Amino acid sequence: MNDPDVLHVWSADRLVGLLWRDQSSPQGMGFRYTEDWVATTGFAISRRLPLTSDAFQAEAGGSVQQFFSNLLPEGGARTRVVRDLKIPDTDFDLLRAIGGDCAGALSILPTLQTPAIEHQYTPLGSDQLRTLVLRREV
Repeated sequence: MNDPDVLHVWSADRLVGLLWRDQSSPQGMGFRYTEDWVATTGFAISRRLPLTSDAFQAEAGGSVQQFFSNLLPEGGARTRVVRDLKIPDTDFDLLRAIGGDCAGALSILPTLQTPAIEHQYTPLGSDQLRTLVLRREV
C-alpha cells in the first residue's frame, strides 16, 4: 500500500530508512534507519542523525526537518516548483514530488517506487526549449 505520509530514503539502490510526516504539524517529519542499513555497513546521513536503530521523532524545526529541508530548492525556485506542480508548500510535499531528484546523494521516493538505476533522458527540441525559457519568471 502506498501511504502518502511515508517516504523511502535511498542511497543508490539501498533502502536507507523511512521518512514520515507528523499529522499534527505540517512541517514535522520523523525518520528511522532500516535495520538492514544499520546492521550492514550503512552510514549516518547527517551528523545530527547518527546511525542508530532508534527513531528520530517528528517535530517541526527538529533535526529531521532541518536536514531534509536543506535538500530542497529555496526562494523563487521553490515557489515556482510549488506553483507548477500545484502542491502544498511544505517540505514533505516537496520531497514527495521532487525528492527523487533533489540535491545530494540520497533519493526520497514514495513507498512503491524504487530508484532508477539507468538514467533516461528525453531530448528537447528547440520549440520545447523556447517554451521552457519563456515560462521562466525573472
